Amino acid sequence: LLSQDDKVVVALSGGPDSVALLDSLVKIAPKMNLSLFVAHYNHKLRGNESEKDETFCRKLSEIHSLPFSCGRMDITKKQKGESPEDFYRRERYVFLNMVANKNFAQKIALGHNLQDQAHTVLLRLVRGSSLEGLKGIEPIRENRYIRPLIEVSRREIIEYLSKNNISYRKDSSNKNEKYLRN
Repeated sequence: LLSQDDKVVVALSGGPDSVALLDSLVKIAPKMNLSLFVAHYNHKLRGNESEKDETFCRKLSEIHSLPFSCGRMDITKKQKGESPEDFYRRERYVFLNMVANKNFAQKIALGHNLQDQAHTVLLRLVRGSSLEGLKGIEPIRENRYIRPLIEVSRREIIEYLSKNNISYRKDSSNKNEKYLRN
């Protein structure tokens, strides 16, 4: 997924997956001469909790002495009838690409894990996807978006963080059943 001397934007939400991703990339960066750039997108959906996520990500970037970029949701851009989740995803990717282009980064690392893969395949199956859609999330897309943790379970990620005494944020919206992903 990575080549020697790559410049990599790390999408950091503050949750366990992205924190484990950042920690892993920080550890291998010296061996591969990687340049890392942290990008956090504040969707501003959970009020003070979203602000605390942003602060957490900024501090984590400072701890690792990494450049930090933060984007903030502008809900006024949402088109009438557009799915909120599709809109949020699209805006997040626009931001990540902007950060990558600004820093001449070849890759954008995302923290999707094995459970995200299973959820994606099941949702696509329920929606009647073609065989192409049922293959799920690819580890690399467009030779730019990489998902190094796509074959790692959430349990393994939590164990890794716990074993290494690494803190992370918990997103209360992950328990909200109004979102199809939950």
